[in-house]
Amino acid sequence: MDGNLLRSLLEQLQSGILDVESVLDRLKTFPFEDLGFAKIDSQRCIRTGVPEVIFCQGKTIQQIQAIIERISVMTFFRPMWRSSQLAWKVPWRVS
Repeated sequence: MDGNLLRSLLEQLQSGILDVESVLDRLKTFPFEDLGFAKIDSQRCIRTGVPEVIFCQGKTIQQIQAIIERISVMTFFRPMWRSSQLAWKVPWRVS
C-alpha cells in the first residue's frame, strides 16, 4: 500500500464511503501478508518509496496470479522480476 492509497482509504472513512470494518479489513494484513508461497510487503512503498515486486522464479502461474490479485489491492504498479516467458502471459486484469 502506498501513501496515496492509504490517504484515500482514510478520506473514504472520514467521508462515510467506507465503514470502520471495511478499513480494518484492508489494514489487517499490515505490514506483511503471508500467502504461504510468498510474503507481500504492504508497507514497502511507504517505507522505501519503492513498490512491491513479484519474484517469479520458481513460482507457478497460479501463484503469480494470486500475488497479482493481492498486490492490486495495494498499488497499481505490479512489476515482476526474474520471470519466465510463460509468466508474461499471465493476465494483468484481475477481478
